[in-house]
Amino acid sequence: MGYRWKPAKWQKEAYAAKMREAEKEHNFVAPGGPLRTGCKVTWVDKVSGTEMSGVVCNHSYGSKTGQHTFTVLRQNGLKKRVMGRNLYDRLLAHTPGEESREDNSYA
Repeated sequence: MGYRWKPAKWQKEAYAAKMREAEKEHNFVAPGGPLRTGCKVTWVDKVSGTEMSGVVCNHSYGSKTGQHTFTVLRQNGLKKRVMGRNLYDRLLAHTPGEESREDNSYA
C-alpha cells in the first residue's frame, strides 16, 4: 500500500475559512428542482472561486460511485464537467429546462 498524503490541521482550517468567506460573498440558492439537460445554471467554481454560467448539455449518475456528474456548455463555447457535490451547494441561479419540468422526482 502506497503513501497517501493527508492535509495537516492548519491546511484544513485554512480551506474551511476560505469556503466560509466565499459563502459570505455570494447568495447561494437551492436548486428548487432536478438539474437535468437544458437547465441554465450559474454557480461559483469551487477551485477558482469564479462565477460561471452555462447550460447543462449532459448529466450522468455513476451507480458504482454514487456521484452525479454534469457537463455544462459555457457561454464561451467550452464544455466543463462538474461534479454534483460541487454544483448543488455552490448554485447561484437555476432555470429549469424541459427535461427538469417533466421529471417529478422532487414533487
